[in-house]
Amino acid sequence: MARKAKKGQDEEASGAAAGPDTSGGLRLTDHPRARRTIATAKGWGGLAGFGLGLLLATRAGLPTSDAILRAIMVGAVAYLLVWAVAVVVWKQIARAEIEEMRRILVAAAEQAEAEVARRRAELEAKEARHA
Repeated sequence: MARKAKKGQDEEASGAAAGPDTSGGLRLTDHPRARRTIATAKGWGGLAGFGLGLLLATRAGLPTSDAILRAIMVGAVAYLLVWAVAVVVWKQIARAEIEEMRRILVAAAEQAEAEVARRRAELEAKEARHA
């Protein structure tokens, strides 16, 4: 019984527990548009890298097998580069979205606070008139 409890604690400590991340960090895997766009960019980046690598290798006069091998390597590198760029771009977009939402919520809270203060002043003025 103690082993099961310890195993659960180890999973929670290592972050391997199932469920959404509540650590407050920015995770693009939880952002549906980011996840979809990054996946699409990676695919197109890999394909474009493969095509460019194949084109350059065949123009250099390499045999077909060597040209394909080099095209696969260029495609893999392009896949990784495009993935890294897409993640950096989407982190900035997500931060901007969070900041915009924060501004909207702060403005709404200030507006609600002003409305409460206005109503409180009206109520106090009514009570002062009736007293």
